[in-house]
Amino acid sequence: MHESIEQTRIGAELQNARQQKGLRQEDVAAKLGIARTTLVAVEKGERKVKPSELIEFAKLYQISVNDLMRPRPVIKAVSVQFRANRAVSDKDSNDIEQMKRDSEILIRDSMELENLTGNSLVKRYPEEYSVGNINNATVDMIAERIAGLERARLGLGDSPITTLRQILEEAVGIRVFSLKMPSSFSGVYMFISETGDACIVLNANHPPEKLLVTLAHEYGHFLTTRKDSIVEDVNYSGGKSVEEKLAERFAVHFILPRQAIIASYSDTIQQKGTFTVADLMLMAHYFGVSFQAMGMRLVELGKIKATALEAIKESGLKIREQQKNLGISHDKSITEHLPVRYKTLALQAWNDGLITERQCAKFLRMDILDLRILADEYQIESMVSNENIAESGIFA
Repeated sequence: MHESIEQTRIGAELQNARQQKGLRQEDVAAKLGIARTTLVAVEKGERKVKPSELIEFAKLYQISVNDLMRPRPVIKAVSVQFRANRAVSDKDSNDIEQMKRDSEILIRDSMELENLTGNSLVKRYPEEYSVGNINNATVDMIAERIAGLERARLGLGDSPITTLRQILEEAVGIRVFSLKMPSSFSGVYMFISETGDACIVLNANHPPEKLLVTLAHEYGHFLTTRKDSIVEDVNYSGGKSVEEKLAERFAVHFILPRQAIIASYSDTIQQKGTFTVADLMLMAHYFGVSFQAMGMRLVELGKIKATALEAIKESGLKIREQQKNLGISHDKSITEHLPVRYKTLALQAWNDGLITERQCAKFLRMDILDLRILADEYQIESMVSNENIAESGIFA
């Protein structure tokens, strides 16, 4: 019985490895010199894999035999919804498939580390928000209502939420990763039906202030169309679907709540009697968004004129240069490939002897030398944290 279960597990591992490489069964069968029916039987667990065959599979899939043999979570291929700033062209198809596979591998590795260390990600998912008979006329009102309710549920008030990535992982239980993607893609929302897990993958090539809005946008999809992996056909070059508009407007209201923006603008006017380009830059930085996004929000709220924003754009003002002069620097933690929790679990698993140094380096996508440097840094941070606790006087 145990042998049958192990045979089925290895078959599932081989199928998963093949899919993550983007290979068809007929391609693999041809490369290994076996019949496609044999491969089908192997992947279904109906035929035992010989040691020599396992080595050949590992070489073809560019993974170690140990990776195939050790028990790991099996994540089946999932449908993925992409938010792009243009329709997807044919030449992007390969990039899309690669991003999908890379995302699935990250989710699987994350689950494996959680299983190894006994630290499963706690899911505190709210019920999906009901949107009723939503249409273009009501989408903004509904988006603002959901954004307000969600801010209240998370205890955020009207404060800036530049740490949204950490909030979603720790307070909600959504995995958030970052991958380098073509510039035309903003992010990926994935829902794993087998486990009920949600995951968001951001484009690491985009600036931090843009990624915050993207993250909120994908969270909007999670809150309203959670299990629908594909909300909109991105190959369609026509108008946006009402679901996409809802996520878009949710992001605006969630990141830039009406009352907070009006209050911040009014405070500046009260203190200075005017509102300058520099004030707009500082306000955008405070809320963690781009100069353009904040400008458009103020136009929406009737605080500045659209013509004034357009005039700034046409003036050729170098935003980045001016931000530097004002001492504005953006927190790039949102662009980090792996979240802090993931790195901590990998290092914990290595420290506890659950994985080897080489396996830890593979989990963290780095070489051995960089891994040792990272381990030293984490050890120092842990010591500092413990010293702060010891000196905090909580028992005084």
